[in-house]
Amino acid sequence: MKFPLFFPPRRVRVRPRLARAFLRPWVPVLARAVLPLYLRLLGYSGMKIEGKEEARRLWRDFYAGKNRVILTFRHALGNDPQLTAAAVLRGVPKGFTQFVHGVEVGWWAGALARWIIPRSGGIGVDHDALGTASLQAIRTALVSGAHPLALAPEGQVTYESRTVQRVQPGAVRLGFLAAEDLAAAGKPVP
Repeated sequence: MKFPLFFPPRRVRVRPRLARAFLRPWVPVLARAVLPLYLRLLGYSGMKIEGKEEARRLWRDFYAGKNRVILTFRHALGNDPQLTAAAVLRGVPKGFTQFVHGVEVGWWAGALARWIIPRSGGIGVDHDALGTASLQAIRTALVSGAHPLALAPEGQVTYESRTVQRVQPGAVRLGFLAAEDLAAAGKPVP
């Protein structure tokens, strides 16, 4: 006896993989041109940047080899990374950041995001199975990366802007690991 097929067979979809981070020199130039337009399309009309002089000093010292910088930001809404990038691009002359992102961004954001994220210096992290390759890429970026590293200590979008979520200790741990790596390499620990 045959049973009717009520649901069509589903195809198994392979999770797309993001390429390793490799920042292209044209990305900061393109980001400075496109990001303000993109944010306007999202409905953001203005931005107030507090602590601009301190940020400029930190970036200047970073590029002079005097310090390393981890830029952390709240990720209460989906557009926080783009707003953070825009603040850096606008507030810090010639400033740019590499960033840590969840690999799931490439799955739901589509092919263009999977193409641009690695070229923008994005380091993909699978939050369900943090592998040694991701952790090593983050440590390398912190110790010898060409730009400061930005990440959200919450590890994901919290979708709650009225309350402060429990901040994960990962950013602090990464800072201590970077300090150990700098010391082991004989470099000054800021």
